[in-house]
Amino acid sequence: MNRQGAITHGVSALMLAAALIGGAQYYQSHFDLLTPWKGGGYGMYTEPHPNYRSVWALGAGGEGAAAVRLFPRPAGDLAALAGGVIPRDRQIAILRQAAYLRFFPRAAEAARLQALIGAPTRIEVHELRLSVAHGEIRTRRLFVAEPAR
Repeated sequence: MNRQGAITHGVSALMLAAALIGGAQYYQSHFDLLTPWKGGGYGMYTEPHPNYRSVWALGAGGEGAAAVRLFPRPAGDLAALAGGVIPRDRQIAILRQAAYLRFFPRAAEAARLQALIGAPTRIEVHELRLSVAHGEIRTRRLFVAEPAR
């Protein structure tokens, strides 16, 4: 093989490697555990950090139903959601799942959280957004999972 052929094959191999790496990152960011913040680069500045999200559980009791913030820190009584006492180990599992849900607000993760709570519960993930034009901070509902019927 001459020098020109080696350069052509080398460039082709580099382009193929770049396409494979880019494809793998695209797949992981949409279907796996890679977020723009974990992926690094400029993508991390395209959306707010997940620490600016809050996870709420709302009891399905209509008016006056319990609303408990599960992340960042629990605000309210977890037992109010389940209609009774929740064992300590299950409370820890609920809070861990809520912390995970802030990164990956997906139906499957919300269903796991609802199963841990053990009562019909609406799960909401809210995100703080800074509006520079209006000079204010707004809350946006990012994800909602209705209770299973």
